[in-house]
Amino acid sequence: MNNNKKKKSKNLIYLRNYSKAIFLYPLFITSIILWIIEAVFGEPGKPLAGLGFIWTLVFFIDLLAVAFDFSSVKLVVIALIIVICVLLVFFLVIPLTLTIFWEHFQNFEFNIGMTVEFYMIMSIMLGIVLASAFIGVRFDYWRLERNEIYHRTGIFVKAERYPTRGLRIKKEIPDLVEYALLRAGTITLIYGENNIAHLSTILNISKKSNKIDKLLSELEVDVEEPAA
Repeated sequence: MNNNKKKKSKNLIYLRNYSKAIFLYPLFITSIILWIIEAVFGEPGKPLAGLGFIWTLVFFIDLLAVAFDFSSVKLVVIALIIVICVLLVFFLVIPLTLTIFWEHFQNFEFNIGMTVEFYMIMSIMLGIVLASAFIGVRFDYWRLERNEIYHRTGIFVKAERYPTRGLRIKKEIPDLVEYALLRAGTITLIYGENNIAHLSTILNISKKSNKIDKLLSELEVDVEEPAA
């Protein structure tokens, strides 16, 4: 009995289309770490220098990851622009600025002062957003079986079922940053009478795609066997 359940569970493929909010997890982890550091080593009313820069940098990178799709070509172009800008700043702007304004900058201190309360609040807010994203896909998902495609939506279970025969899939990795963060990509299901489901944020996309390919190949064998 247990073997049958295990075998059946192996043949089930769940596809959960996550919100883009899950890519904020680096900022969530950073907020927690900086919260702990500030709480342990910081002083009241005097935030530790440098922590604010770290949080702001991670926040900026996360915003870019959520807001834009970085294809391979776009990523190379952006990387080249960043390298050129860094070289220009390092060899031209900084030496010139230090030479002209050295006396004015000697007593200047710039610190993005973020208190322990700020990191605490951001950790809680981001934690709520991420938890909501993971809870939401528990009530909205696609399940592929050997004989049917099952689509569940809503807390009160609105379900649709379609035959697996004739199913086609299209796998894409449109954003290299999302793939690097969570191995995420896009799967398009083409089923039934030209029905199309576009799932834009599937985690571990390569593993999911391989399991679907294996399922479809097994279905082809089952169909061809009687003819033989």
